[in-house]
Amino acid sequence: MGPLLSIAVFAFLLILPNGVLGNLNRFPRPSVQMSKTPKRQVTGIVNGTIQNLPPYETEYWFDQFIDHRNPALGKFKQRPSISQILVYTGGNLIRALLYVEDINSYSPKYYQPGGPIVLNSPPESNGEDFTGYITNLTLPGLIAQATNGAAILLEHRFFGQSNPFPDLKDSSLKYLTVEQAIEDIVYFANNVQLPMLGDQVPPTKAPWILIGGSYPGAIVSWLMTASKPGVFWAGYASSASVQAINWYWSYWDIIRQYMPRNCSADVQKVITHVDTTFTSGSPSEIQALKETFGMGNVSHIDDVVTTLRGPLWSWQDLQPGRKNQAFFRFCDTLEVKDGVSAGPEGWGLDHALPLYGSYMKTYLSDLCGGSGLDDCLSSYMPEASTYTNTSVGNSWRSWNWLLCNELGFAQVGPPIGWPSIVTRLATPFYLMRQCPFYYPIAFPKPRHPTTWKINSKYGGWNVNVPRLFMSNGKREPGYFRDPWRGASTSSDFHPRKSTDLQPIVVYDGYHTTDMITGRGAVNEEVHAVQQLGVAYMTKWVKEWQDKHPDAVKGGAVTVIDPATLPALPDFVPLVSLSDNPPPVARSEVFGPSQ
Repeated sequence: MGPLLSIAVFAFLLILPNGVLGNLNRFPRPSVQMSKTPKRQVTGIVNGTIQNLPPYETEYWFDQFIDHRNPALGKFKQRPSISQILVYTGGNLIRALLYVEDINSYSPKYYQPGGPIVLNSPPESNGEDFTGYITNLTLPGLIAQATNGAAILLEHRFFGQSNPFPDLKDSSLKYLTVEQAIEDIVYFANNVQLPMLGDQVPPTKAPWILIGGSYPGAIVSWLMTASKPGVFWAGYASSASVQAINWYWSYWDIIRQYMPRNCSADVQKVITHVDTTFTSGSPSEIQALKETFGMGNVSHIDDVVTTLRGPLWSWQDLQPGRKNQAFFRFCDTLEVKDGVSAGPEGWGLDHALPLYGSYMKTYLSDLCGGSGLDDCLSSYMPEASTYTNTSVGNSWRSWNWLLCNELGFAQVGPPIGWPSIVTRLATPFYLMRQCPFYYPIAFPKPRHPTTWKINSKYGGWNVNVPRLFMSNGKREPGYFRDPWRGASTSSDFHPRKSTDLQPIVVYDGYHTTDMITGRGAVNEEVHAVQQLGVAYMTKWVKEWQDKHPDAVKGGAVTVIDPATLPALPDFVPLVSLSDNPPPVARSEVFGPSQ
């Protein structure tokens, strides 16, 4: 008998320590898109009658080991969200069902014995922001609906309220590792007793599907590569950053490839001028350039040049149908003059530099508010609350711990000789030297994250496991490009071939676009990849059911043959190391820690 889930209700208030904020210009995480469930009554058919069910936001708790290598250390409460074994409840969710294969199948469905448990790989955030992933507002719900299954979201250890300790100090975070996160999922699958099904759905009695996007997608790949026998029958990894990379300069190279060409040309001219001035200019020239960008009183050059990436981060926020167009507003500032857009070559440095500067002044006003810019942007103040806030709920601190220790992903400039839209003056060391400020006990001095261990243990780009569907955003024509694709199996530098056992598809999408059902309503190719992924899951669930006929009692899946659906084009890299060799060795391109 496994641990029972208990229901709990809580409220909390996050209070930041007093003092200087510091280093607010932090880079975004490779996060899966948020999706919250609607706040309304949930109903379903129980014993032939429509009854009210617990709301989607009902909280459950699971007793999880603090240290899977040392069970004697005890357990902590980990928080899952469960779809009430309900796949569809009618009402406002009808719009999300417009692209289900049979649009007339609106009747409520409960889990049927033999159907899968669709477990969402935990995101690196508070689970409350992702409860939509247990409904068919998202791809996990669509898969559950098509296979008579149930969807569950498990909160990641040290995020949200799933914390073994009352703080996020070094001594607590030492139990936050990729391996521990994977073992959490395995232990949960093998031991959880669901509220409505008890212990009737362990992996020996039902097929379990693990699904995730971005870092959670990488966890899907890493867990299945770790050869946990008989736990997860199939997996779906969207925009999965499977290759841990310390010097992750291809993040910006992908954006450079697909941003408007005139904007790319002018940004490259500005950045070349910035790097030249800050490396060989006179003190007066350096000061004048800092003032052009509104950072005349920022003390350290690396803080100035890394802040210039700020407007470019908004590329990661782009999604089909989403109104946030900050990236293109930035480009319009540089490229539209008197109502006329520049040609592919741009307007040139003399035009672009002052406009980039004026845009940065507005950007910094919004970012820093009334605080002084040096205090706001400095990465040289270990006393700043950015580094010292160890409060539970500080998800950035937990995520940064993984970056400092195992994952790297320093989004900085490329090797010399490679075109660039960001400075080369900031290297991975810019981030590595801050790790001792965050975690002075664990990091008495800067050191490389152990990316090579992650890649060696879990396969990275070379993942090769059966029944793993992988999707990545990139294809001509269109504007939908995922900057995290460089760490995926559709990297320009290490592209993988798709197979029927491990399909790898690329499509016109941004980061984890296919995880949100509604994105398929505004983009046919997003819809196509969603339907193809669902089809493969029906095929693989049926294979499990054929191997376990005694477990199937009403939950037999109707297979959607992937071969009958429109095929997505094969991935063709836009650039490759063989076609465009950089002026440095391959090991230098990816950094010494790869």
